[in-house]
Amino acid sequence: RARIAVSDAILAMLQKGHSPMETDLLVATSGITMQRMSEVFVDADDIRKHVVQRFKDRFHHLYLMEGPAAGPLDDRLRVFVDTRIRMMSEVGQIVAFARARALDHKLFGDGLARMRELLREQVRYQFSLELHDLTEANSEALVSIVDTFASPEAWDVLQSGHHRTQRQIRLSWMVGLRAIFEAWEPSQLPSLSDLLMVNRRSLDLRDP
Repeated sequence: RARIAVSDAILAMLQKGHSPMETDLLVATSGITMQRMSEVFVDADDIRKHVVQRFKDRFHHLYLMEGPAAGPLDDRLRVFVDTRIRMMSEVGQIVAFARARALDHKLFGDGLARMRELLREQVRYQFSLELHDLTEANSEALVSIVDTFASPEAWDVLQSGHHRTQRQIRLSWMVGLRAIFEAWEPSQLPSLSDLLMVNRRSLDLRDP
């Protein structure tokens, strides 16, 4: 119970933009004294491990889409965008904290890699109809574009850099993603290898 209380307190502090190093706030939020924390956790890495696990337990549902991936594209776009916004509004600050410290702590880096794969799976699930007839290379390219356009990093830039509201971000993502799918014509798209060869030939022509 003490481990859960501390882990939940740290997650709550991160959601509000506070550092978990603010020990007085951590004690007040968790109701667990620093002495008790030292008794139930081995060290700082042990705390991080329990916080990461608690994050998985509490927020895994945020990756799930509402309903089957069927129906008009606009309906599926709405569900996709709303799911991303719901996730970012709840855990965006936590993800940003983990990303900033991923180089120093492998545990955070591994967690972010797993999150990134879950986000790609969101795209593959929700837009399986559009991806079905694409080549593997073009399918993966489209997945990466859609995922990046509505990524946690994009959310941070839109909120912090451009001071966009949640409503404005939702509209931007809906319009932008719709344009991406409208412009993506499989029959006219070269494969990734074709694009690389064209680029290579253009470089060769400029060589003396």
